[in-house]
Amino acid sequence: MVASMNKLVSIACDCFWERYQDRPEFVVAAPGRVNLIGEHTDYNNGWALPMAIDRYTVIAAGANPSVVDGVSEFEFFSEQMQASTSFTTQHPPPNLTAAAWSAYVQGVLTVLDGAGITTPPLRGVIVSSVPSGAGLSSSAALEVSIAKLALTASKTPATDVQIAQWCQTAEHQYAGVPCGVMDQICSVSGVADHCLLLDCKTVTWQTIPIDSEQVAILVVDSLTKHSLAATEYALRRRECQRACEVLQVESLRDATLEQIEKNLRTINLRLFARARHVVTENARVHETARHLSEKNWGEAGRLMYASHQSLCNDYEVSCRELDQLVEIAQSIGVSGGLWGARMTGGGFGGCIIALIDAIRAKEICEQFASKYKNQTGRQTEPFIVRPAQGAFVVRS
Repeated sequence: MVASMNKLVSIACDCFWERYQDRPEFVVAAPGRVNLIGEHTDYNNGWALPMAIDRYTVIAAGANPSVVDGVSEFEFFSEQMQASTSFTTQHPPPNLTAAAWSAYVQGVLTVLDGAGITTPPLRGVIVSSVPSGAGLSSSAALEVSIAKLALTASKTPATDVQIAQWCQTAEHQYAGVPCGVMDQICSVSGVADHCLLLDCKTVTWQTIPIDSEQVAILVVDSLTKHSLAATEYALRRRECQRACEVLQVESLRDATLEQIEKNLRTINLRLFARARHVVTENARVHETARHLSEKNWGEAGRLMYASHQSLCNDYEVSCRELDQLVEIAQSIGVSGGLWGARMTGGGFGGCIIALIDAIRAKEICEQFASKYKNQTGRQTEPFIVRPAQGAFVVRS
């Protein structure tokens, strides 16, 4: 059973006491996210429909008495990883670009330092209920919680967009992941019982209500993460940029189906397929937002299935395990209380999400677990996530 927010805070504070024999001065929290629809559109200046989820990264922290040559020093312990890191932002270690949890921590504080924000020396403990490597943005939750801590400790005001963009920069420069801004915005600005209709070009959004009494969002982990993920992600970005050059548009947000049919189909089928996914996915985002607002769960589910097929065939970022889970969803069907499903996240493993009848959640979870084990031998444990509040300060 997932730990509640109060439990996470208690674990973090207890762990802080065990390590430092002191009480934390600051406690902050930031959530993971799922993306209902709008995959690989964010870095194409498109639209997405994410929601923050009730799985959080919590940091308990206080002043660090260790100072090296008058330079602020930071020390953080990850309860999840059972590992610690110590560093200064002025003298980051040479291997900072390694894609490890410490790179996200050090990267955010280094970016803030470069922006003129002086964070006082801190030591802290990080605990999290956001699964790592499942496509639920554990990295964004970590980045945003670190940023929230630093800004709180330094008494520096900042907008949600500034926080998200600083965290995005850290992920680009220090974790080596050329991500869009969707994950960070959602972690900062999530609204309980709502998803965000996010314009990734203007970094503006409107909230779309989700009636959690009628409908539930189910997450099913494939328990798989293929090594292709990082290299293929960067390749898809380059392919999209190349498609823009051929189409002579600033981003694929500005392209139309007619344009790509006319200019890409006969020149490069791969670029044609990539561009077609982005253009059709943007349209699906707006349609899905409308259907969710109207509580038209069946149509929203149909669009989720269409999104998965596009990600599988045109964008080629799915994998057999994700496809199997979507096929299980289809076998349960509307008569079984399941309206639609799709992969979520970057792809090549991770999770699918399904739009289901809240009343039938338990039996649907059991069916997924049983059928996936029969097909793969793997015991997945589906779980419900609810639209949650974005990052906040628990104690300061």
